[in-house]
Amino acid sequence: TLAVAPDLEAISALTPGPFGGNMDVPDVKVGNTIYLPVYNPGALFYIGDCHAAQGQGELCGVACEITAKATLTFEIIKGKSIEWPI
Repeated sequence: TLAVAPDLEAISALTPGPFGGNMDVPDVKVGNTIYLPVYNPGALFYIGDCHAAQGQGELCGVACEITAKATLTFEIIKGKSIEWPI
């Protein structure tokens, strides 16, 4: 799960959307760049629910979840707009 604060006041942590969220795809891994649209000043980034292994989605509602330490780098790309995570 990685996300910025959505344009809504509150949303379930299990819900993916244009803000990111519980996307559960193997493409989200070390070395990849993820672009998220920003809806609020400061973006208000959130990360959690790390998996040791991941298929395409969490169809049965369980995964190989682990404790993890992450090093992240953030960059704001001004003058660009996206509607969905890339």
